[in-house]
Amino acid sequence: VAITAGIIRYTGTEDISWIERDDVSLYSVEGDYYVFVRISPGDDIYNTDLHPFLYMAKSKRALQIIKVKKDVINDYVETVFGDRKGDNISYLHNPGRCGSTLVTSMVFKTQQFRILSEPGVLLSVIPHAVQQAWDVNIENHDLIQLVRNILLLLCPHEGTRYFIKIHSEVMRIISLIKPAAPAITEMFMYRAMKPTIRSFINAFGVELGEVSAAVKFFENMLMNESYYQLEDRIKIWEENRHPNSIAYLKFFSLLMDMSFYKDVAKTRSDIPAYRYEDLVNHKEEFTRKLLANLKVGEELVPVAMAALEKDSQANSRLSKKSIGDRQSGPSVVTEEFLEWGKTIAAKLGMIVDGDDYQFQNIENTVVF
Repeated sequence: VAITAGIIRYTGTEDISWIERDDVSLYSVEGDYYVFVRISPGDDIYNTDLHPFLYMAKSKRALQIIKVKKDVINDYVETVFGDRKGDNISYLHNPGRCGSTLVTSMVFKTQQFRILSEPGVLLSVIPHAVQQAWDVNIENHDLIQLVRNILLLLCPHEGTRYFIKIHSEVMRIISLIKPAAPAITEMFMYRAMKPTIRSFINAFGVELGEVSAAVKFFENMLMNESYYQLEDRIKIWEENRHPNSIAYLKFFSLLMDMSFYKDVAKTRSDIPAYRYEDLVNHKEEFTRKLLANLKVGEELVPVAMAALEKDSQANSRLSKKSIGDRQSGPSVVTEEFLEWGKTIAAKLGMIVDGDDYQFQNIENTVVF
């Protein structure tokens, strides 16, 4: 984060109502502090045409870092936000590289929501749970309070509607969202297995190769944080671990994220699942159903569809032009690679089939 005015710490009884200002945004949770950044009032960091990813905008545009003690935040949220249940928040779960940024851009075009596209701070939840040695489940009051605080601090104005699109890594906490904000509107976006993993590899330039120190570090981080207290899943990785590269580990991570949705959707029918392929093949009907779920008027369907005419990630390193210069996917996404993924998917309860290895049994998939 760029700092031009140092770090301010609030630890006691100081007035912190400034946290609801439009030029202040929650950035992370670190140890005993909630970390906010102050942005220049002239920077429209919520405009996805300018800033496809909010965490990047915060990092680039921050003028100041402000840290507030955890107990101060707990008291503030309890006193000021009271029993708010998140009925003004919509939340898009996704495993990444599946069209979720495009859908977010479509929602932005309607001008009915403040858009929080990958706000970043939700990535703090599992590392914080690891640090505190918390059980990651819906019975953990401290963990639910943390998630609730984050959601309400990101979405502080009761009269404003918010749309949050998460990082794929945040799928790990999908089961905690509803307990933290009972009236929130949730949805899920996914894509066929082959184009999803190919898109990831093209976007981030993952190549096959011997396991390096970096790969081992990433694997250790993943197992100690993202999969904290998920011994059954870790066992699947250990029994099927491929010796070649980080690409297999990312493939496993993608399938894990899909499985987190399946686990929750087995007992809940209120999280509709949208497929990228349906957006491509049924553009208008997809948009109509999406906006209806968000309680946005049908007259805004053409407005939302205007987002389909541009690159939703244009102002980032993940733009189509940038990715076009990094075409490692064909050399990595081999039949052997895909069949390995199909085996892992089956062990996680998912059926994939067809040329693109389409997921066949994802609950609550919207039909077109």
